[in-house]
Amino acid sequence: MDPTWVWFGSKSRYFSAFFLLLLCLFFSPLRAEANPFYQVGAEAVVPLPVPAKQEPRAVGVEKAKRTALERLLSRMFTRADLEREKGFFDGLLQGGKRLTDRVQVVGETQRGNHTLVVAVEVTFSAKGVAAALAEKGLPYNESRHAPVLLLVRSQGGAEGEAAILDGLVQKSVQEEAKAFGIPVVTPMGDMDDLSHLSWEKAAAADPTLQQWAKGRYGTEQVWAVAVQLAAAGKGGKTASGSRVQAQLLGSGASEVIQASASSTEPLARCGEGGDNSKCPAPVLARALLQQVMDRWIQSHTVNPALLHSAHLRVIHGPKLAQFSHFTSRLRTSPGVVNMKFLEERATEATVQVDYQGQDEQLQALLNQLGAKVERVPPADGVPANRVEWVLQLP
Repeated sequence: MDPTWVWFGSKSRYFSAFFLLLLCLFFSPLRAEANPFYQVGAEAVVPLPVPAKQEPRAVGVEKAKRTALERLLSRMFTRADLEREKGFFDGLLQGGKRLTDRVQVVGETQRGNHTLVVAVEVTFSAKGVAAALAEKGLPYNESRHAPVLLLVRSQGGAEGEAAILDGLVQKSVQEEAKAFGIPVVTPMGDMDDLSHLSWEKAAAADPTLQQWAKGRYGTEQVWAVAVQLAAAGKGGKTASGSRVQAQLLGSGASEVIQASASSTEPLARCGEGGDNSKCPAPVLARALLQQVMDRWIQSHTVNPALLHSAHLRVIHGPKLAQFSHFTSRLRTSPGVVNMKFLEERATEATVQVDYQGQDEQLQALLNQLGAKVERVPPADGVPANRVEWVLQLP
């Protein structure tokens, strides 16, 4: 059976300098300093009726607040971290109020007479979270996962089931990715996509494809999720259930990410809408994304004791697009925690980079990104954990 695909940039002198500065501001994606808060969405399902003296909406808000904090922690720590320090994190979940700045109810839906669904946006104080983690001295991740363009290809099973599974996996990956804060988009499927998107290039993490996808969709990675459907029932039939295996390629991991899921729910019924909690696609998507997130966290974890700060005077000349590309790559590099502009001129800019690691690691990273680095001797009064360098872009 053929695979089924889903494919989801004097005065005239002052004016010139001012115009170049405006261009620099426009092209720079790093103008804003990291937000002093985390905003996480979550929802809670409340069975009705609730016990006496309780209000359904209030019960839902409290449950959703806890879910939001769980989601935040799952973006900062691996599963192994959360399990190893379970007692500490349980305490954080119980005392989540001290970390919460604001709670906004963004949706409230009653399903018949038996269920209320409450959706909230919770704003957590970054300083409060950092202070709580500092008490324990735990390293953590503060870098949001890069945006992703998703391709899905399913095969196997009875006639028509691969197409159903394509749609289910695509939807499930997008939904489950929200919990981890991973922006996932799918191709539009027009002629431009048909002429550029290649399954083989996506699976190989081809840089030319990633650059094209970044220009069109604003993504940093292109994922290829290959799904194989096998029969779970007797006699090779899938009517009594389904067993699904999947591989995720293109995430940049050195090893292929794999997962499997089984279900007694017929696949055709899963595609009818409604409650799909018993279907294999959400389980499969969650297992894949958890592995992706664990690896992302491991490569972006911050240890407060190793934090350094660097003031970089970047001389870029009139090449503003090249300068923007350089800063964009630097900002998303492993070890870089925060980045902000201190001063901008027509041909140069001063950037502050907070990073995890030693000076030699940062210098090697800057050289890798194409910058010629010259270290400036420290001035009197400069903190010991801060360096000042001059960078010349080619």
